[in-house]
Amino acid sequence: MIVIFGASGDLTRKKLIPALYNLFKKGTLTDSIICLARKKFSTEDFIESLQLAENIGSNEIDPEFISYLTYYPTDFRKPDINLLQTVLSKEEETIFYLAVGPDLFQPIIDIIKQLGISRKKVVFEKPFGFDLGSATELNDCISKTFNEKEIYRIDHYLGKEMVQNILVFRFANSIFEQIWNRDFIEKVEITISEAAGIGRRAEYYENAGALRDMMQNHLLQLLALTAMNPPISMQADDIRDEVVKVLRKVKTLNFKVAQYESYRQEIEKPDSVTETYAALTLNIDEAKWQGVPFELKTGKKLAQRYAEINLIIKDVTCRLFSRERKIKNLPNTITLRIQPNEGIMVKFNAKIPGAGMDLQQVKMDFCHKCEFGPNTPEAYESLLYEIMEGDQTLFTRWDSVEASWKIIDPIRQQKKQLSFYQEGSEVF
Repeated sequence: MIVIFGASGDLTRKKLIPALYNLFKKGTLTDSIICLARKKFSTEDFIESLQLAENIGSNEIDPEFISYLTYYPTDFRKPDINLLQTVLSKEEETIFYLAVGPDLFQPIIDIIKQLGISRKKVVFEKPFGFDLGSATELNDCISKTFNEKEIYRIDHYLGKEMVQNILVFRFANSIFEQIWNRDFIEKVEITISEAAGIGRRAEYYENAGALRDMMQNHLLQLLALTAMNPPISMQADDIRDEVVKVLRKVKTLNFKVAQYESYRQEIEKPDSVTETYAALTLNIDEAKWQGVPFELKTGKKLAQRYAEINLIIKDVTCRLFSRERKIKNLPNTITLRIQPNEGIMVKFNAKIPGAGMDLQQVKMDFCHKCEFGPNTPEAYESLLYEIMEGDQTLFTRWDSVEASWKIIDPIRQQKKQLSFYQEGSEVF
């Protein structure tokens, strides 16, 4: 059984329900879905509010799936425990999905505790705290009721297909893993560029900013997957052990923060110093990566929406062509495209046809959609499936969250001058 707390919100309507529907159509989901929120809906009203045709992308919704959905209006601070106990079985394994803000975690944890369900998994959405102190306090609260094996902390980027492909690309292909170190790599660029602004999240974003909203979770997890050493196995904790080892070795070399020009007017706060763009230059204090800068960049209202990891390969030591022919060797690069147009691209130099020895940079391009078709599972579909299977590989462990905050908090505490950029700017 699946219980969604905060079922009337955008996350449930746009992400969770479409993902659950896809799992149902594949025969993976066979459980009831209990939906809880404060709004005084009947089940019929709630189903109508989900706008299934629009969010699932089909006018023909299987009525059997709709029969799985039941809605109960619930005040999480004053719940009707007796009603919930009659709806839920103590013997049945239950997934509790907290699609709510951190301020409601404690009341909902109290509800789950009172229900007395022995076999359970509890899913928490970000943000997991707003700094190390609040995250630690939150984790202490959670760990009093649940053990780490029952806790699934969502970072939806880890559910993206190309993010899951990072370890495969590295460790299943010796031609790449052999050069995945300081001897061959000049620098690593990790970028999440967003064309959209803050949308309807003004209050949240003003308190969070790009460092908390994106850098502390998504980008640092991508860095860890890019830089980690091979795990001793593909078991969840072995992989997550290596992730934590990397994060604990990260040192900040430099950073800059900026805000798009219309942000203050948009949130009606003329003195806001919240960053909508952040760029960090980090180093990993380990022999394998000594001297290799990791440049992490993210921002809103930029020119394009994309996410990628770009590895710049060092120039050849021979320099045969550039020395004898005065030809500039363009750098070899490896690019892992996370979104859109998921895939992997390798750029290298080749001879232009005809007389002479002129060079041109060319590319080998793996297009994920072209190779495997367009029906790749969305991130939330993958994550929900792994929760059902009990595989925690794609979910952040507490020590990883703790290590990430230890990187971000000192950056936030430094008073760096905020610059401004025009909407539609390129990543800078």
